[in-house]
Amino acid sequence: MSLQFLVGSYTASVACVTFDPATNAFRTTTSAVGPSPTWVEPSKNPRLAGKVFYAVNEMAGKIVSLELRDGKLEVTGMGVTKGEPAHVMALKDGSGVIATNYGGGSAIHYAVDPETGRLPPVATGALATLTPGFLASHPPLLEFKFTYSSTGPDKERQEASHPHQALEGEDGLVYVPDLGSDRIWIVKRTAQAEGIEVVGEMRLPGGAGPRHAALSPDGKHLYVLTELAHEIFIFPTPAASSLGGDSTPIDPVSPEGYEIVPDEIPREARKPMNAGELLVSPLSARTLYASNRGQVDLNKEIGQDAKGDGIAVLTLSEDGTRVESHTIVRTGCNFIRGMGVTADGKWLACVGQKDGNVEVYECKGQRGEELVLRARLEASEAQGLGVTLLPTDVTFF
Repeated sequence: MSLQFLVGSYTASVACVTFDPATNAFRTTTSAVGPSPTWVEPSKNPRLAGKVFYAVNEMAGKIVSLELRDGKLEVTGMGVTKGEPAHVMALKDGSGVIATNYGGGSAIHYAVDPETGRLPPVATGALATLTPGFLASHPPLLEFKFTYSSTGPDKERQEASHPHQALEGEDGLVYVPDLGSDRIWIVKRTAQAEGIEVVGEMRLPGGAGPRHAALSPDGKHLYVLTELAHEIFIFPTPAASSLGGDSTPIDPVSPEGYEIVPDEIPREARKPMNAGELLVSPLSARTLYASNRGQVDLNKEIGQDAKGDGIAVLTLSEDGTRVESHTIVRTGCNFIRGMGVTADGKWLACVGQKDGNVEVYECKGQRGEELVLRARLEASEAQGLGVTLLPTDVTFF
């Protein structure tokens, strides 16, 4: 059976990639969906699975709803985010999406059509009508506080709040990593239509720069990948009833993070390394995948010849409270901003933002801890298929 995934980009297109494990062959089409669709998210509505998606238009300050037909994506609706969104998350109940504005330090919640999953129409009459009773709206904006008086420890990257992701957990709680403030904001929906509010926070060491997070399958732990410190931190997740008002900020299980940078990079040269994506293997709650970014750019400085960045494969303790060990899988993808794993945990794909390469790995071993390269789609090959991308994200469906 072929695998299918979408690849976001810093162009105006999203690629639909089909990979045949029997032949290791790729088929690729692209669709124009608006400027900088750097994150693509599937609908959580089971009826719309594999058909409806959402994407950011990062530089345009918008999110769009998309429908997939015969390998091509069509824009069906749009919402203004009042910032520069780096991420959009589809809610588990299929009722809406939450976009986080890396530029602007805010988040916004849009309801979607309950039948079609669409955002409000792009223009009156330009698209199919919405289900009766669904009303387009202008949702309120949730602005996150900046926790530093002037700048954070990283003066270039932490001059303001920079929320980078939203992740829905148990009890309707949503976790928002804020790279600028070194916080994970805990957010929930309010009684107000499309309203959201901060009800708690998790604290990281100054200068860590949290980028993305992933929840343990049992929902008891939040694993956080810090872009600036390139470390993993583990937090206990709270009960919704314990949050609100002046609830005490939550600290990580250990104040020391677990670094994922390859050992061959000298410590004094590691600052430019930027961690990218974090995934939990569906095969085992004890296996995490975390991507590094920036090793190729350091080749001249440190006298090496890396062809791509390394994926850290981390093994957790039985109780999920600490990282026991890790290995590095060398790739041929330069600057791995995005990775994705299939629902059964048997396949992983990653993309190189700077070289345009796409790689597909088979996940082997008892816990998916062994990544075996099956195929690489070189940027030159992709261009021959009519695809020119600065790939940023992988979404299997």
